[in-house]
Amino acid sequence: MQWRQNISFYSGNHYIRDTGRNANQYRVKLRENHTNNIINRMVSVFVQNMPVTRVFPASTDYEDTQKSETTELYAKYFWRTKKMESVFTKALKYSAITGNGFIFRQYDPYAGGKIQLDESEVGENKIDAWHGDVKIEVDDPFRIAVRPGIDELDDMHDIIRSVPANKQEMQAIYGEIDSEPATSLNAYNGTLRTDDDIIMVHHYYHKPTHWFDEGMYCCWAGKKILKAVKYPYRDGLLPIVHLPFDKPPMRFWALSEVDQVIDLQEQVNRAASMIVEARNLYRDWE
Repeated sequence: MQWRQNISFYSGNHYIRDTGRNANQYRVKLRENHTNNIINRMVSVFVQNMPVTRVFPASTDYEDTQKSETTELYAKYFWRTKKMESVFTKALKYSAITGNGFIFRQYDPYAGGKIQLDESEVGENKIDAWHGDVKIEVDDPFRIAVRPGIDELDDMHDIIRSVPANKQEMQAIYGEIDSEPATSLNAYNGTLRTDDDIIMVHHYYHKPTHWFDEGMYCCWAGKKILKAVKYPYRDGLLPIVHLPFDKPPMRFWALSEVDQVIDLQEQVNRAASMIVEARNLYRDWE
């Protein structure tokens, strides 16, 4: 509920909390969106100093020097082609608005188009496969479910990530799927909308532990399991990075900047509305 309010305030809907006894009784309801300005200024300050990749050789050997130069060139290529500056900016904005931003990594086997090589090029076995590539995505906190009682992502052994997907595309791959339609949030007015063509697909990641020696990855939609294999990441880490904004002790979910300016934003709007309404009443009385 708090995240929905924060997104609405950032978008300019500053009267979403005006319900029942707390409703604004004034006929004039102005909006001076200082919340948006504050968040954008903070994000612009954050992105002024983006990470810079530097790779140093492990020794003075010529081969190590060449490998370090090649690795650094690839890192710069990866940063440019994956538009990592936009990825970090988006994650930081999520963090400033909701308090929590996430960056998710995975390997997409269908990315980059197809490789088609016939027998004259590769011999007896022709190649007809997709290139495949690394995929980087930014997630909002609505998509992530964490285990209660653990306040650091690095200490967690499992996590659930839920993402929307096109129902027809999923059924073309996995057959009939009996799942409830997904519900999306209108960022301006805070209302929820149901789309029958979209379903939620849930991904469960369990890194290698004493419960599962080889770890586990499981994907399901509705009541149907789409895939279940051993943990696909060799580094043994969860494939997600958490960017908290202002994290209290002994809590996983962090506070945001919007949490601290909502009350001030309401007072600014109320004062401006009172001034304009008083001016209108005085003009009508004359």
